Amino acid sequence: ICTYCHGYEFRGRPWGVLVDGALPKDHATAFVRMLRGWSDDVTAFVTGAGDVDEAALQKSGVKVVRRGIERLLPGSGPGELRAVVVEGGGVGAEVPLAALLVRPPQAPTPLVAKLATRGLLKLDGAYIAVDNMKHTSTPGLYATGDAITPGQSAALGIGAGAFVAGVVNLELTLASLPA
Repeated sequence: ICTYCHGYEFRGRPWGVLVDGALPKDHATAFVRMLRGWSDDVTAFVTGAGDVDEAALQKSGVKVVRRGIERLLPGSGPGELRAVVVEGGGVGAEVPLAALLVRPPQAPTPLVAKLATRGLLKLDGAYIAVDNMKHTSTPGLYATGDAITPGQSAALGIGAGAFVAGVVNLELTLASLPA
């Protein structure tokens, strides 16, 4: 789920978040702590390359489980989550959850990667590098939304697209006028 798209429906219920290395330690810690604004019952499942400031999370009332998730247990309705089962079994292997956040790794699309390897586009890690007006390193090519930021959201993408449309309109109009 997305906290800003669906958080209200899940407020006050148990939340989980998979921390698997998709975010640096400080960002992952801050993100998990932020979830406390939605629920008093938050569990961070830290796996693989994932890392968090465990002391900071525990001070914030977040439970930390350093085992992977083996499977999801469905709730009574379609698309509902009842719990997760963590790897290794034993006491506490079943963790009740109503919501589980997973941040998939982001990588440039094959086209973006190809443009970057040919020197036509600069990357900032997994994202296309842009200036404040969303110009890329290639004149006449703009980028926005998920391609330039870890902020994955349809609403943010729509707003960013509208911004770029305005920039393109402005620049084309000014280019057509006498100097």
